[in-house]
Amino acid sequence: MKMRISAGARVRFATGRTLMETVMRRVRRARFVVTMWMAGHVTRPVIGRLIVLLGAVLGVASMAGATSYYVDATAGNDANSGLSAGAAWKTIAKVNAATFVAGDQILFKRGEVWWESLVPPSSGTSGSPIVFDAYGTGEAPTITGALDLPAASWSVDSGNIWKASVTAPSMSYVLFGTVWGTKQTSKSAVLHDRDFYLASNVLYVYAPGINPATYYGNVAAMLMANGQLVYL
Repeated sequence: MKMRISAGARVRFATGRTLMETVMRRVRRARFVVTMWMAGHVTRPVIGRLIVLLGAVLGVASMAGATSYYVDATAGNDANSGLSAGAAWKTIAKVNAATFVAGDQILFKRGEVWWESLVPPSSGTSGSPIVFDAYGTGEAPTITGALDLPAASWSVDSGNIWKASVTAPSMSYVLFGTVWGTKQTSKSAVLHDRDFYLASNVLYVYAPGINPATYYGNVAAMLMANGQLVYL
């Protein structure tokens, strides 16, 4: 797959990691080099979250007939054409389901946040990769796999088990405050602090007699395709 995340875009990828470091890694299957900078802590909405700035070092060649697509998490609509800022798509799910050609650009609006994973659906070429960049002004667009679940999200299921609606086919990680939870294989096994279980888009967690968001400080479900924010 030939894909480029523009260094100029400074698209931000928020993770639940707590280690600050500079990492360079080559993604062999994608055939491009990504430099990741752990830029600093974000105290809201998830304590200890870091912003990862991705900048590719692969050059881009222009290609006749290439198209720019726009994505706006607030004002967009997936029924739009996506071909202008005024007719932008809304979700990354729409991007993941679309078909692109070499040289196309997918532009995310600055200042917006997407609680989704990016799974590039198409491949460019070595001379004309598909480009993910930003448009507009303000802060870099943020793609995060962390979905905060405030107190209003939760209701009692039974006993000390609480439930919240979460749209996700699977879930391997839930952050309780600053500590990762323990995934269980059934609701009946949710018996201890930070236990969780997902079934039919409902997340079940343990909290003894008090709302989980209050008991743990905050709860965040990690919604990532195959455990990754960008899946290649």
